[in-house]
Amino acid sequence: MKLAILVVYLVSDENEKLLNIHIDQIDRYTNSPYKIYASVNLLSLKQRQNLIRHPKIKICDCPDYEGPMDRDRALYEHSYYLDHLVKCALEDNKTHIVVMHPDSFPVKFKWESILMEYLSESCQLVTLHYSPTSCLFFKSEFARNYQPSFAPTIKTQQDKKFITFLKERNLILESGIGYKYAGYIEGFNWHELKRTNKGNDHYHFGSIYGDLIFHLGAAEHKDRSFPKQKEFNLFYSLKGIFLKFIPQVIKNLIGGYLHISLVSLGSKVRQQSFENVRRLLYDEPDNYIHFLRTGIRKKL
Repeated sequence: MKLAILVVYLVSDENEKLLNIHIDQIDRYTNSPYKIYASVNLLSLKQRQNLIRHPKIKICDCPDYEGPMDRDRALYEHSYYLDHLVKCALEDNKTHIVVMHPDSFPVKFKWESILMEYLSESCQLVTLHYSPTSCLFFKSEFARNYQPSFAPTIKTQQDKKFITFLKERNLILESGIGYKYAGYIEGFNWHELKRTNKGNDHYHFGSIYGDLIFHLGAAEHKDRSFPKQKEFNLFYSLKGIFLKFIPQVIKNLIGGYLHISLVSLGSKVRQQSFENVRRLLYDEPDNYIHFLRTGIRKKL
């Protein structure tokens, strides 16, 4: 196996330590010859210099993203850079490709060989249900043969077959969905790594998948949002109960304000949870990952 690890590096200064952990973990647990293919357009000059000096990181030059700047920018921008990184990996004749986020990394030796065992003629991808690009593993042949894009075009998104695909598989429009859809169209399956945490400080932040991959989650989302967040459902359930018992005229007056307040409250709760998990990871990376995998906290 000649492995290409593709990462679009978007890392704020507060997450610089996370970047170092990410690179160290990849180097520590990857047994096969590998190269990290890095998009650094979104990094500060200081962080770019840190990556350039690393012997196993290849900086892939790419024109800056100039696509839509609306609410779907994150989808298209991330996918744009990943599509470019795939081309670089194929040009270098890498046999296998895995996509990761700057806040995801392996936690088990020979993780890439274990992922490869899931692949077969009928199963062409190994990934996660949501946030698939935090770990998306496939043979280079898949990208070369079917030439998928990480983000489907607007025309594809409006196609009834694509809409049915999302509903059938309970998926959302996000970076990486284009690869799942390509597999779906070609009649292939994919293997989804399940969350395997035995230790938890949050139901989403600090997840272990397949006992192979760590994902901090939402590290560069300003409001720390993510799919199916429980805080959102809880607060809106409470809002519904509250509004049942007040007159309509008052509902009209406070409805908008209540909505904004609940959104703000949810963001604050997620931020606190995220910062707690990140602090624990930063303080003792090995011990904290051990806890997440086994449920046992080591005494310091």
